[in-house]
Amino acid sequence: MSAERVERQIVGIVGDVRSVGPNPESMPVIYLPHTQAPISIMNLVVKARGNPEDLLRAAERTAWGMGGDINVYGVETLVDRLTRLDWAFQASTFLLGAFAVLALVLGAAGIYAVISYTVAKRTHEIGVRMAMGAERREVLRAVLINGMRLTFLGIGLGFILSLGLARLIDRLLYGVRTTDFVTFASVAVVLVAVAAGACLVPALRASRVDPIVALRYE
Repeated sequence: MSAERVERQIVGIVGDVRSVGPNPESMPVIYLPHTQAPISIMNLVVKARGNPEDLLRAAERTAWGMGGDINVYGVETLVDRLTRLDWAFQASTFLLGAFAVLALVLGAAGIYAVISYTVAKRTHEIGVRMAMGAERREVLRAVLINGMRLTFLGIGLGFILSLGLARLIDRLLYGVRTTDFVTFASVAVVLVAVAAGACLVPALRASRVDPIVALRYE
C-alpha cells in the first residue's frame, strides 16, 4: 500500500542544519507548521542578550503562562545542552589525552633506559676513545646522535601508522583534519624535545667517564 501523497507549499529556505554531535555534518531538514504536523514534545529556543542564565527563570515562567495544555520540563542554556549531549565525546577526548600523556611518559622512560643501557655496555669503548684523545663533547655528541637516530626512526614509523589509522578517529575530531600538518608537526616537535631530554642525562654521564676507570670496566 503506497503512502498518501501530500503537497506542500514552500514558503522559505533556511541554511544548513548540523546534526547532533561533534561531527559537523549537514543534514536535509523540512520544517512544517505545528498546525499541520502537531507533535507532543517541542523545544522552545530563546535568543537572549547578555548572560542567558539570568533569563532562565523568566523564560520558564513565560512558558507556563502561555496557557493551554502545556507542561514545562525544564530550562537550560544551549551550552549546557550541548555539553550534556556531547558527554561521550568529552569522555573519549579525556581518555585519549590521558593515554597520550601516559604514552609520552613511557616513551621518554624507554628512551632513557635504552640509551643508559647502551652507554653502560660501551663504557670500555668510550674509555678507549677518550684515552686516545677523544674529547668529552665528541662523546656527548655521539651518544646524542645515537639516541636521536632511534627517535627519528620511531617518529617516522609512527607518522606512517597514524596516517593509516586516522580514519578510525575521524568522527572524534572537530575543527581538525586527520591529516592536519600543523598537528603532526607540533607532536613531532614535542616528541623530539622529550627524547632529547631523555638522551641528555646518559650522554652527560658518558662524557664524564674517567678513561682509567673505563679501561678497567668489564
